[in-house]
Amino acid sequence: MNSNSGSNYRNPAEYRRDHDELRDQFQRETILPLGAALIIIVLLSLGLWWAIWLAVSSLVPRLL
Repeated sequence: MNSNSGSNYRNPAEYRRDHDELRDQFQRETILPLGAALIIIVLLSLGLWWAIWLAVSSLVPRLL
């Protein structure tokens, strides 16, 4: 065991607090802005409805 393997924290609460701060910072830096998320959701929704429309419109003439 080398000298670098020891903990830099006095108690588990300090360790947990430090890693929670790192996780929160990572989430803030990687989160998608609300406007961009809404645009992506709208585009995906329109794409899904377009695919449904194509499928239904190709089946209707065959049924009539």
